[in-house]
Amino acid sequence: MSIRTNSRSSKKSDSDSGLNMLNRVRLSGAPITPSNTSEEFEKLMITKYGYDVFFTIAAVCFVLTIVSFLFVEPKFLRYSLVTLSVVVFGFSLNFFQVPDRTPPAGDQLIVSPADGKIIVIKSVQESEFLKSEAIQISIFMSPLN
Repeated sequence: MSIRTNSRSSKKSDSDSGLNMLNRVRLSGAPITPSNTSEEFEKLMITKYGYDVFFTIAAVCFVLTIVSFLFVEPKFLRYSLVTLSVVVFGFSLNFFQVPDRTPPAGDQLIVSPADGKIIVIKSVQESEFLKSEAIQISIFMSPLN
């Protein structure tokens, strides 16, 4: 058996809230092959550009939870700290997850590398990588999207 993920549509159903990745996983009788396993597993992964931040947040949340259970005496404060660490971890997991995207087809299209609002489009002289004139497109990424 292999693990496959259900494709996510733009409209979320009641069963696919986006908060529980396990709801997106189902077992199928298809054989495990390197091509479909890595592709399907990648959909559940954290983006490689966020590894350092995500794993730092995960470690801090884990330590906060352990310290809360071992050293914090009032139960209200203990469970408040644990709840806070779970919420922050869940938020980080959602924020750094690799989205399931299918880019539109077409010749004259520009596909955005991130979800957000375009705040600047201007010509700039790029001197570090391109060393030529380029068009800068700045995108504001809200952590709430």
